[in-house]
Amino acid sequence: FAGRILFLTCDLSGDKERTASGVLISSDGLVLTNAHVVEECQRITATILTGQTRQPFNARLKYYDPQTDTAVLKIDGRGLDHFDVVSVPARVGERVYAIGNPRGLEQSISEGIVAGVRERDGAAWIQHSAPISPGSSGGALISAAGDLVGINSFLLADSQNLNFAVPSATLALAFSAARRLAGYLNFPPAQRGIISQLNLNGQQYVWIQPGNFIMGCSPGDDDCGGDEKPRHEVEITEGFWLGQTTVTVGAWKRYRAATGKGALPVSDDHTQVLGRK
Repeated sequence: FAGRILFLTCDLSGDKERTASGVLISSDGLVLTNAHVVEECQRITATILTGQTRQPFNARLKYYDPQTDTAVLKIDGRGLDHFDVVSVPARVGERVYAIGNPRGLEQSISEGIVAGVRERDGAAWIQHSAPISPGSSGGALISAAGDLVGINSFLLADSQNLNFAVPSATLALAFSAARRLAGYLNFPPAQRGIISQLNLNGQQYVWIQPGNFIMGCSPGDDDCGGDEKPRHEVEITEGFWLGQTTVTVGAWKRYRAATGKGALPVSDDHTQVLGRK
């Protein structure tokens, strides 16, 4: 499968970049990845890795759906080795393999099983135990038979192997839509606000966007605990999934006073804020 798993490099503003994974799904260069991978990119380079050979391509955006966290890129190519995109239902308990570029480690493979199939806000997700990390996003989740079961999307922080992938049925829809669409899309900005994806046992898991956050207490804030750090700004350079509870401002202060944890967006002017678990 080596030539089918691509190394994606997203050029951001200010000479910054981030890396991720992509999956070739057609001989003429259609590439599946996650919607959150393409956000804020000024340019994406998709590199085919075969042994010691590196073949970079400029990638253009054909399709983008943040609700299902899917995107389709297009590179110029002919006769490329690829996965077939067919709806292959994930079976709970079956063995699966995650292949991608976690932390920039090219074409790493990990093993696990399908732990469950979830649905939230009209989007389906495969829960599995094959370890993934930042950079795995958009990488393949394949069955023991070598079928593309899904693409890896996110993991839940502070958990034991709670990893999630976009299922093949959703990928098939994205592939068909990309084929129908003429022309190309601009790379989208980061989705402002909180994108809730799962609610397991009453816990809301949300996507935290990159940005600057204010943490700690203001001088004279009576609602803060004595061990709370002074109010200071923290930069989050890479978005991540995190278990959260949406609370009112008053409850936020009480929670912060009790735990000393939390992050409030600098530009947040809403009446609801988030407390970090």
